[in-house]
Amino acid sequence: MNCIKQTTLKKKKRNKKEKRKLHNSTNGHNMKRNTHVCTFIMDTLNEDCLFQIFSYLNLKDQISLEQICTHLSQAVKRYWIWKYKHCECHFLKQPLSSHELQILLAAICETVEIMEFRFFNKLQYETLKKFRYVKAWNFRFTQLSPYFMNDNDIKDLADLFPNLRSFSPHGNFTGEHIKSWPSLTDLSLSYCCKLNPLTFAEIMDKLKLEKLQLNIFPNYKATDIFNGLDLQTSYVENLTHLKLNTYEFYYFVCERLPALQQLILTNRYNPQQIFDVLLSKWKYLEIMALETSNINHILINCLNLNMNVEKLVIINDVNALPLNVIDSLHQLTQLRELSFNACELDVSVIQRLLYSGCSHLELISIALCQFNEAFLKLNVRDIIINRNKNLRFNFYSNTLENINDSELQTRNVTLELNGTHSLFEVTDMPNNKLLYEPLCVTFHSKQTNLKQ
Repeated sequence: MNCIKQTTLKKKKRNKKEKRKLHNSTNGHNMKRNTHVCTFIMDTLNEDCLFQIFSYLNLKDQISLEQICTHLSQAVKRYWIWKYKHCECHFLKQPLSSHELQILLAAICETVEIMEFRFFNKLQYETLKKFRYVKAWNFRFTQLSPYFMNDNDIKDLADLFPNLRSFSPHGNFTGEHIKSWPSLTDLSLSYCCKLNPLTFAEIMDKLKLEKLQLNIFPNYKATDIFNGLDLQTSYVENLTHLKLNTYEFYYFVCERLPALQQLILTNRYNPQQIFDVLLSKWKYLEIMALETSNINHILINCLNLNMNVEKLVIINDVNALPLNVIDSLHQLTQLRELSFNACELDVSVIQRLLYSGCSHLELISIALCQFNEAFLKLNVRDIIINRNKNLRFNFYSNTLENINDSELQTRNVTLELNGTHSLFEVTDMPNNKLLYEPLCVTFHSKQTNLKQ
């Protein structure tokens, strides 16, 4: 009897195992069939559809998709070549393993033109060095702390990027070996933590730079650092763009800068002193535009020093448009565009400006400013009196802030117009490409009458 029971139990166990195997094999077959169906469907899609699908995936998911089959691998790589002419990798926001990064770089190394690596580590840097990037002309990077790169790595990078023109390194670099990279024309040294002044002088002597960004030498040491340098033997005549602090600025303007198109100061300044220096080197007709941020009373200084520019952009000025200045704006005869961004303004002051008869102005722009009233009411006929050219009035996202019951409340300021006229146009557009640096000076492209 016991034998019969044992035999029956064994049969039941065997049947269960067989059923389980059959179930698993069926599921496996279904999974394979589903995979084949999915792959077959992907095979039928044209490249535009595939690229649209890839665009919804992050980089890590694209890398996973690239490894499924040959068809998808080739499609993903073509997508990368198309998309990553400008390759920006922020490794803190989207971590990539060295293997994943290698798959990406292997696909784009021959076609990528701009590379930005943010917060990469030593393993990722070693992966970068496995390829050469012959079409890349711009490379910028920041390292994770502690910094693992040194001056000798600059020589390796020069070999990896033989045609590089724009370079922004970050780390404990002294500037050594940069001078031996003849293709460079755009150089940012702001993040070379150990930049050596003598090495910097050699860079200026050897490279024909067109764009230079400093803001690295401490203000209180800049005078001593620059005393030993001589710009007369360097290629400063090629510089078109300069970005530096005020102490570095005083050093550079000692020399003739005939090609300069844009000057950016990165720290707060005394307008009277800076404008005096500018006008000592350039005539006001050679200065096309000023954009100034976080510096008060700019309009007053422009009037006092006859800074007669064509375009003036004032950002974050608590006293951007004093009443006593409006009546004197006609003295800035070259001024065509006057813009206020993130300033504090009064409704009555803007009305006074528009009714003042400054017929030489062609654009008045007010964007993201704070007003003292909720409505700006304008009579169009009073604005166009004595005008013979168009005036565009740009009014974008301006607000009124009130404190009610200890709570800050914000509402949009409403523009109310009485009448219309062909000479008066109203637009509602943000001010694009604002730098928000303390000062940006734009020069006319051809400076033919520089002061000696």
